[in-house]
Amino acid sequence: MPIGRMKWFDPRTGEGVVEHGTREYPVRGRDVQPAARVTGARVRFDVLRDGEIERAVAVRLREGTRVSNRQRRFGDLVGAARPEEKGRPPLTHRHPDPDPLPLPPLEVARRWLIAMEERDAEAAAGLYAPDARLHVGSGTLEGRRRIRGYLPACPLFGMGTEEVELTGEEEGARVAWHPTEDAPGGESRLRVQHGWIVEQWIVPSGTE
Repeated sequence: MPIGRMKWFDPRTGEGVVEHGTREYPVRGRDVQPAARVTGARVRFDVLRDGEIERAVAVRLREGTRVSNRQRRFGDLVGAARPEEKGRPPLTHRHPDPDPLPLPPLEVARRWLIAMEERDAEAAAGLYAPDARLHVGSGTLEGRRRIRGYLPACPLFGMGTEEVELTGEEEGARVAWHPTEDAPGGESRLRVQHGWIVEQWIVPSGTE
């Protein structure tokens, strides 16, 4: 049974991500013990394969640990004695830096476009959430592996960033491109949460 960390949990959407080493597993609120729904909590969990996606399930606090709603990460010194207070020696070790803030949606979209221009499908796929959905025409691809397999066929693959129009939207970005001799124009909308593309629509002109 793996031991990991709740990388983030969004109570508004009831979704989160558990990280274990370099692996990241999406998780749904119903599969998380209420006390473990805190960013930074140390947790135990099981892994369930759901089609192309591996999800964390049965997520619960690791035995012997507590979390506070006031802390951003597990292990923050919430309520700890200050060094000048008597009765206990001050802590001398440094606390690890907190996770960097997620990139804004428009910056995520910009990095995706650069990776696509450079024909780097691996880098572009790394910007998607583990359980991201990509809608192309009437079909839907789910999970990074399947999306990675599609990207070389995307109209934007290899297209210069100067040939596209990027604008920000409330929870993401819109990319539009003009027709060329080899391909029709079209648009793509990206929905971004916590620095990841969670859903995307790619619609070439004439296919709406």
